[in-house]
Amino acid sequence: MILFAEKSEFSQHILFWWLLAPLIALLILPGVMSPVAFQIEPAEVLFLSHWGGQDREVTMRADAKFDRWFVAPGWVDRSVALTRPQRMGGPSLAGGVSSFPAGTGNWLRDWVAGFWMLVYRVLWRVLALGPLYLTAAIGFALPAFVDGIGSRLKKRYDFGQHNPIFFYSSMHLVLLAVGLAMFVPITPLTLTPTVLGGFFLATAAAIWVMAANLQTGA
Repeated sequence: MILFAEKSEFSQHILFWWLLAPLIALLILPGVMSPVAFQIEPAEVLFLSHWGGQDREVTMRADAKFDRWFVAPGWVDRSVALTRPQRMGGPSLAGGVSSFPAGTGNWLRDWVAGFWMLVYRVLWRVLALGPLYLTAAIGFALPAFVDGIGSRLKKRYDFGQHNPIFFYSSMHLVLLAVGLAMFVPITPLTLTPTVLGGFFLATAAAIWVMAANLQTGA
């Protein structure tokens, strides 16, 4: 029963941090931030250029994918059209003063504009920084795991004790870190080396603690 409860708890963490939290962020951020806030920051373009990336090529690829996935099927046009006032009483989310309080239509238009700008920025970030992100994540996580396993083996050789509390706590931290990895392209923070480096270091520390206190049944 304890094992089942632990697996159920991990499953809930995975579902929330990996799926629900990024989706909630996509829906909430456009409602509390101006659409202008979701533009590609020059610092991120400079970051890409410093690592040898071609920002024009990435932008062209992002434009092409965004057009193919969202513009061509009509998702963008239909959502924008729903926020436009309709003189003849047609379907609209901003359909008149009698239906919504003053200013609601403007808020809805800003939300739709911000949502699509955020979706585009997520796509651009994945294409621009995805390879670097994965390489750096593996570069931090793998040595931390190997060193943690070495520390765990040393404890067994020296008849030391692993700490199950540290293990389960760090497991939750690792799940949270992977969930944050899904959230990183959505974050309103500018993705600079400092921001990403801090995330990688925190993830590596959690992985090391987990591996150093790994439950092996021995």
